[in-house]
Amino acid sequence: VSRRSITGFYIKSGSGTCTANLKVGSNVVSTASVSTSSGDQTGLANTAVVVDGVITLVISSNSSATDVTFSVEYTS
Repeated sequence: VSRRSITGFYIKSGSGTCTANLKVGSNVVSTASVSTSSGDQTGLANTAVVVDGVITLVISSNSSATDVTFSVEYTS
């Protein structure tokens, strides 16, 4: 296991909307308003992931969001 750096975050819903918070530990990397037209997120912050660091995706404000897909890209 080694340190990582998040380089990309993609998220989109099949229908409906929600809010997504990508976090490293308690630090927010990106907050996205998710819809059928969202996709690649820009302006990522707090992208360093330490060894054994935890990455979480917290979904809130769900308004009938379905088929939410996401990916997190990283380098070592």
